[in-house]
Amino acid sequence: MATAISIFKILQAIELKTAELYRTISIIYRLKNEKVADFFEELCADEELHARQLEMLFNFSLEDETTFEIKELSLPTLQNLLNWIDNKNQAYFKKSETAELTEIFQTAVSLESNLAERHHSGFLKIKNPDVNSLFLNLFQQDNNHLEKIRNFLATLGV
Repeated sequence: MATAISIFKILQAIELKTAELYRTISIIYRLKNEKVADFFEELCADEELHARQLEMLFNFSLEDETTFEIKELSLPTLQNLLNWIDNKNQAYFKKSETAELTEIFQTAVSLESNLAERHHSGFLKIKNPDVNSLFLNLFQQDNNHLEKIRNFLATLGV
């Protein structure tokens, strides 16, 4: 069984990798479409904030020996997600000239949906009020990102 600290550290790493992916997309699109670049830079800043929120929680609210067993938050599941994000980031970096807008937004929707699922599971299944509150907030932010992405795509006519 994984400790809460190990789970929260990998969740923080996922948020930071997500921010890195969004920053890569922003850099790729800076000269192609400034609106797209600014949009992903904004998402990047949000993900960095989520990482800081997780860090504050595990620094101040959790005991290292606290454990929980939640399938959606298992270390292998989270490590797979972290690897997927890293692979996407590397792929976009390598093909920066040919990265298609629809593919990039599909990746963002898939990633935010995945994060929402993880955060919703934490909200429903972890009884610590501080943790529960943070997971609810992160779940709501993921859903806000999904809505922002869909609205932004509509403005682009995609």
